[in-house]
Amino acid sequence: RMPKSQTRLIEAVCAVNPHVVVILQGGAPMALPWADKVQAILLMYLGGEAVGSAAVDLLYGDANPCGKLAETWPRLDNDVPSSSWFPGVPHRVEYRESVYVGYRYFDSADIPVRYPFGYGLSYTRFEYSDLTLSSPQITDDQILKITFNVHNAGERAGKEIVQLYIHADTPHIFRPEQELKGFTKVALAPGETKPVTFWISARDLAFYNTEATDWSTLPGTY
Repeated sequence: RMPKSQTRLIEAVCAVNPHVVVILQGGAPMALPWADKVQAILLMYLGGEAVGSAAVDLLYGDANPCGKLAETWPRLDNDVPSSSWFPGVPHRVEYRESVYVGYRYFDSADIPVRYPFGYGLSYTRFEYSDLTLSSPQITDDQILKITFNVHNAGERAGKEIVQLYIHADTPHIFRPEQELKGFTKVALAPGETKPVTFWISARDLAFYNTEATDWSTLPGTY
């Protein structure tokens, strides 16, 4: 949670002026009870000594914000799966989330969040098209090629962080709803289109099998 004085200040300003932009600086997700009252939120993380001039460039449109969240921002701190037993007792912390850390938990438990992992807006917009797979199926020794186009449909140059997630249709296996398996950053001028390619192997579809003490890839639909 942010200091109460800062939250009260934001809410007081919003009460008299609807045109409010909040600049956040910090290294972790925060509870934002006032998020629906402001026009925009600019997250600068921990930008160092030049963060002030960088924020000015972004606010005035001299630069285009294109970052993505590296973690899930929950609506409430109690929504985090470790909230019941963290920070624990002196000299001992229990980690009970297993594989369900971050977005893997929120997606699998279908818990609403404030902002999902990988989220981020821009002064331009991007469109995806022409998704193709090199094969409808692969074996253990084959590589799947995934290609598609990303188009900058706006009027500003920008960078899109393309993210590839895998969902395994194996409900009897203890695994998350989806898992990030690849990402890349694409710089696009206004109106420009570029192809993006990802490569997926059977190992990328595997889960750690505790009985075999090794990684296993099950046949099925992904």
